[in-house]
Formats: sequence, structure tokens, C-alpha cells
Amino acid sequence: MSIKKCGNNAGLSLVELLVALAVSSMVIIATMVLLTNGVTSYRRQTVTAQLQEDADLALTHISDAVLEAEVIDVGMNESDTGSTKTFFVKDDQKYGYKFDADKSTLYVVTKDASGAEVSSVLCTNVKKFKVQMLKSSVKIGKKEGSDKDSITGVNDVVQIKINIEIADGDITRTAARVTGVRNDMELGNIKLVGNKAEEFLTVEELVLYGFLVEE
Repeated sequence: MSIKKCGNNAGLSLVELLVALAVSSMVIIATMVLLTNGVTSYRRQTVTAQLQEDADLALTHISDAVLEAEVIDVGMNESDTGSTKTFFVKDDQKYGYKFDADKSTLYVVTKDASGAEVSSVLCTNVKKFKVQMLKSSVKIGKKEGSDKDSITGVNDVVQIKINIEIADGDITRTAARVTGVRNDMELGNIKLVGNKAEEFLTVEELVLYGFLVEE
């Protein structure tokens, strides 16, 4: 009586081995894609949250300064999309902010007892810093000898809008905040685009500069 062998001891064929390798490769690739996407998503969320926090901290710092401002002294680029170079809230530019576009850095600027300027970093990765004033803050009329609208006075509450844009790689966050000045302001307390009150640009020009805005 003959005995039949059970099972198949021939092992895997070449085709079966190739199929197994292909399936394994697909699983590994899919896993790597999921891991990569997860890491990328986590990084973006982390960077975005950090940028938002940095922007909020900078806005809070500046808003607190605006609230107690004694003067509004704004120097701007000649562009409606340009950033504000300097913004001071104390007489003789004793306290304020400077934006260095080349270094993407916003500084807090003070003066020591000797009158020397002292700068400290407020925020990095800053791509845009813009100080604006709400049109509702000022009185508008025509000066003698001119047919163009100009700022002729200030209203009870001067409202300043601070805009900031921060970027890290391709991730960008923008934020803005409007703050009213607590102290009483007169026209002489305001200096815009390097001009004193009697030398103010026309309303049309200030709007073009991007300084006067509706809201």
C-alpha cells in the first residue's frame, strides 16, 4: 500500500514572492505617506499657533502703549501697502516702535537718561507692520486757500489700528486691533508722515498712504 504525501512542500513561487513584495511595498509607502502628512500637519499647526501667539503678544503690547499715548507720531513708507517705519507714543520719541523690514523685526524703542536710544526685540518674522488712524478720529474740513479736504482737528477719542503680518516659510498669520487713546488729544499731539499739524498732507493723500481708514 502506497502512502500519499500531505501538503505542498514546493515553497513560494517567484510570482507569489513578487506579489508579496509588491503588497508589502504598498503598505510601507502608504504608512510613510501617512506619517509624513501627520508630521507636516503637526508642524504647520504648531508654527501657526506660535505665529498667532507672537502676533497677539505684539498687538497687546502696542495696544497698551496706544491706550496711554501722549502723542501719535507716525512715519510711513510712501505706499498704501508699505509698512510703518516708526511709531512713537511719547514726546521727543522717548517711547515707541521701529520696524526693520530687512531683518523682519519689530523693536520697542526707548531713551535712557542720557537721551541715547535703546532698542529691544518685540517680535521677529514680521513681514508687515502698519499703523493707521480711523477717519472718525479726526475733524475734516478745508483750510483757508485750499479746496481739498484736510485734518482740521481731532474728535473726543482718537482710534489707532495696528496691523501686523508674521510669516515662517509659507505659513503666514495676519492680525489687527483697534485701540482708543485714553488721554485727551489735540491736533498738536499728532504728527503724521513726518509732518506737524500745520504741515499735514491732505486727507486724500493720507488715505493714499494707507494711514486714514474707515475702520
